[in-house]
Amino acid sequence: MKEGFIRIIDALRVFEERHPYIFSAVPSLVIIFFSLFFNFYAGPSDHDRIESDELQILDMDTISAFAVPKRFTKKDYSTDRGEAASEESEETVQRATGESEDGAVDLSFYPNIVPPRLLGRIEQRYPKIARELQVEAVVMVELLIGASGKVLSIGIIGIRLMKDLPPDLKERVASQFNNDARLMLQGARYSPPVVDGKNIPVKMEERLIFRLE
Repeated sequence: MKEGFIRIIDALRVFEERHPYIFSAVPSLVIIFFSLFFNFYAGPSDHDRIESDELQILDMDTISAFAVPKRFTKKDYSTDRGEAASEESEETVQRATGESEDGAVDLSFYPNIVPPRLLGRIEQRYPKIARELQVEAVVMVELLIGASGKVLSIGIIGIRLMKDLPPDLKERVASQFNNDARLMLQGARYSPPVVDGKNIPVKMEERLIFRLE
């Protein structure tokens, strides 16, 4: 038996001398095979297990209740055309219903409802100081439109000037744009708003675009 073992050792030594690269690769293959076999049957470790007390079940109804609604604004008015453009935008707000305290339906929450249509053209105005300074602007307004289509109130939501100005001058120009926006829309008439087949007051947002000719 001892002689047989010696013959095996001699045969391995001869094989190593003739094929050194293959012989050196055999131990590596044995180690890789052992590692794969052990990991496959070892199962998940304690670090991979999650106790049931750590799991949380999400209530989809609760998630939906806290979803923030979106408001949609669909029309712009340009002072160089006096008619609606088709650009669409949307913004996220923190209110949860589409009705205001005065009972008007806020169309920003109901994009599928056809908004009232402007009848005729709006009055053309442009602040003198803005024209002298070559400043254009976009004024965002919120309109309260009565059941008959008359504009009942005009609220300024925000303004963006298209030119950088010093702070004091910027405030003065923005104020003039806001005043002109109110004057342009206070006499405007819209088609009577219809919601669920009834003429009721609505609130809607518009953007007035002031462009120099």
